[in-house]
Amino acid sequence: MSTEDGDALRTASIDWFHQLAELGSDQIAAHFSPENLARLQAHVALCLDGAELPGIRTPAQFVETVLDLRANESDWNRATMSAIIRADDLMLAGQTEEAVQVLLAFAASCPWVLFREAAENQAGLLPGH
Repeated sequence: MSTEDGDALRTASIDWFHQLAELGSDQIAAHFSPENLARLQAHVALCLDGAELPGIRTPAQFVETVLDLRANESDWNRATMSAIIRADDLMLAGQTEEAVQVLLAFAASCPWVLFREAAENQAGLLPGH
């Protein structure tokens, strides 16, 4: 699979997941099915480097997992922005190497592929890297 195909697959998975997570709990529960459970597992594996879901056997567990996963994704999104802003502040202060280290340390700790790649890409854009 080409990088473009992989990116398109991930984008489609993220869009599907966000649409699901925006629903109310009752509507999420109504989407509980073997197909959507497999789709959620595929999303987790794709976006969290092969991670696996815990055993989900009921609609209530499906709802809890979707909402917890979305909250976690939002937290890491905010953390990504914080790392980028911190790196930008360091760059403006002439501390390029420290800025790179902030971004790479964040990337090393981030379980979400998209956010990790954003930090790595940002680090690669800094002068001398």
